Amino acid sequence: MQSWAPQTAILGHPSVGCLVTHCGWNSILESIVNGVPMIAWPLYAEQHMNAAMVEVQIGVAIRAKVGTDRFISREEVASAIQRVMTGEEAEKMRKRASELRDKSVHALSKDGCSTHTLAKIANTWKCTTRK
Repeated sequence: MQSWAPQTAILGHPSVGCLVTHCGWNSILESIVNGVPMIAWPLYAEQHMNAAMVEVQIGVAIRAKVGTDRFISREEVASAIQRVMTGEEAEKMRKRASELRDKSVHALSKDGCSTHTLAKIANTWKCTTRK
């Protein structure tokens, strides 16, 4: 029995409209590779910086607003979901997420920059170990 959910498979399903995430790097990458906008709910450490990046710089997330008591109310959760799922802001996030998904697919393809870079690194390591 699995003790975890197959997040990548779930995010790849066409019925998924957004991901509520703590903003760990793996979840962010999985969401972007699948073209899924996010609701950022960072908890600690670098997650706050990651949340700011995906919201402000990349434009594929909104941050849930933390109350003065340091909690996020159910009304705020509902509001955040509404903002990501409907309206002009949601449409912009979906478009940007889709663009990044397409770029990710290309980067990871046989001729993509990620594949070429990984091959160069592997070749460098092979050459280094042979010496």
